[in-house]
Amino acid sequence: PNMAIYLENRKNVSSVAQERKYIPGSLATCALSSNGTKANGQSLKRETITKLPETMIIGGLQRFTLSDFPGKPAAIIFFQGCNFRCPFCHNGSLLPMRPESPPVPVTDITNFLEERRGRLCGVVLSGGEPTMQNDLEKFIEGVRSIGYAVKLDTNGSRPEIIAKLIQNNLLDYIAMDIKAPPEKYATLCGTEIDYSAIRDSIKIISAGNVPHHFRTTFVPSLLSRDDLKNIRSSLPANTLYNVQQFRKENALVSGL
Repeated sequence: PNMAIYLENRKNVSSVAQERKYIPGSLATCALSSNGTKANGQSLKRETITKLPETMIIGGLQRFTLSDFPGKPAAIIFFQGCNFRCPFCHNGSLLPMRPESPPVPVTDITNFLEERRGRLCGVVLSGGEPTMQNDLEKFIEGVRSIGYAVKLDTNGSRPEIIAKLIQNNLLDYIAMDIKAPPEKYATLCGTEIDYSAIRDSIKIISAGNVPHHFRTTFVPSLLSRDDLKNIRSSLPANTLYNVQQFRKENALVSGL
């Protein structure tokens, strides 16, 4: 139930594909069709997926979405573990590094991606916080080895990981959550953090050549409209910024 509500909440970013003018229509074309050819019918050898690292802790898989990866039909992989404890989080089961239920076997993910290539174009890495996974880079290399584009959803707490992924040309899109203005960050993310890491991630993503957007979940009991204006003003003027509406059902903290 928590996962379903979380996924429903994410539909608020569905307009991103229309708003980002630099996303060409070809983004909706998968690298391979189901019979191993390009979209134009040209024959193309089907590559075998590079082995995905078994160390990845995967808490869930959404097999199809049209609203989470701008311009691409995609699947979402939810990684287990997060270093934040946002009171408005709808996905509390993904917060601990070790899940209560058995994680999704990496072999199941491999088989799914092999089966669906040509039907799906992209894979969204979400969570939890994907950058907490030790072998994330190797995992992305494996996913990309058979033609999938990769989108990273991140809280921006590990700028060094984001910078390395961008530098190594492993990402096709990034969505970063900005929880609050600096003075409210500890309250909105539920823990003390080094805000300079958040600031560095914003700079790295904004300066890179990877399409991206920033987003904030607006919790009226914790944030004001002025807070949203302050966040927007802290971002480059040409950067897409999306405000998502908070839904109180199944939030980590009740009564918000």
